[in-house]
Amino acid sequence: MSSQKAKAFVFKISRPILIGLFCVSVIHCAAEPTEEDVERARSEFLIMRFQAPFVRELRGRSDMELMQMVCRSKNLDCDALLKRIEESDPQFYQQLQSSQN
Repeated sequence: MSSQKAKAFVFKISRPILIGLFCVSVIHCAAEPTEEDVERARSEFLIMRFQAPFVRELRGRSDMELMQMVCRSKNLDCDALLKRIEESDPQFYQQLQSSQN
């Protein structure tokens, strides 16, 4: 009998926590990248680009592919990040686009 009460109590407590965590993750995924996100992504991109000739997994990848890898590693919406880069640094954006061709 006490085992059933314990299970009911755990379910009663854990359900709101799980719902809250789910809501936070959905909100986080929908957030637009900030200027800080752009700078962190750009820094990470430059590090990866520098390492590319020496790291087999990065060798031969275009700049755009490297930026997409950065987006995935930082859990960023790459399209939104690229749009933000296009607005803030058109020259850098053009470099990324030209590497894609």
